[in-house]
Amino acid sequence: MGAVDIVVSSIKHEIAEYPTDELGAVVFHANNREGVSLDDIIGNVPPLDELLHPEPDVELENEIGEDSNVLGTYARMQSPGIITLRQRAIRNFFWSVIREFRYRNFDAFLTASDLERIAFLVTKKTYHHEVFHFNSDVLGMLFGSQYDAEREEALAVAYSRLMVAAERANANSQLGRTNAVLFNYAFDLIYHYISPGYRDWVNFADEARFKNGLIDYIRPGQYQRLQGNGVAVEDLLFEMLGKPRQAAERVI
Repeated sequence: MGAVDIVVSSIKHEIAEYPTDELGAVVFHANNREGVSLDDIIGNVPPLDELLHPEPDVELENEIGEDSNVLGTYARMQSPGIITLRQRAIRNFFWSVIREFRYRNFDAFLTASDLERIAFLVTKKTYHHEVFHFNSDVLGMLFGSQYDAEREEALAVAYSRLMVAAERANANSQLGRTNAVLFNYAFDLIYHYISPGYRDWVNFADEARFKNGLIDYIRPGQYQRLQGNGVAVEDLLFEMLGKPRQAAERVI
């Protein structure tokens, strides 16, 4: 079972502890066996604005503390690079999103399947973000580029959005089957970053601008000469992304 499946399964287990009404909607005020309702849960997770103000999530000399609200981390390559999904933080982020649904009265009819698909969205969003850091690490080693925390976070967020949008376009995927109103609202919420770097994803919001931002960040040798000779170097770099097979994955 991969890291994404482990995190989503944990959230699905929590959702399954609560009853649904005769139409299938989750009952937020009902208690589980421990006497805790979903309203209690969403009332006790951090505000979404706080969770959208993370520190850079690439671990260098010092590990990010256990109490951090960072959703995932990437440890730069030694042997090998490590993609980490932080289960507690992702769980809190998910319930903070659902709290926003409650505030906006989007919860009049939320099924367990709706909640599970939003959990998948939140987790995949984080996973794609960390995959970009891994790929950037690999490309940096290949081409000698220098790590820039803020620029890389902006590109990682933009890459995550592009990948989630691509999954959404597949009608047979988990994201493709998500209720359109819920998906669109959640999609806007989860990328509404406040932190320096993260919030600058808007500069790379579409594929063309992302590719240009990527090549400007990696700056492979002689790329301008190659472009001048009609070689689409930005396309070649983009095609190298999204292949984390040599990275280790873990959940903490």
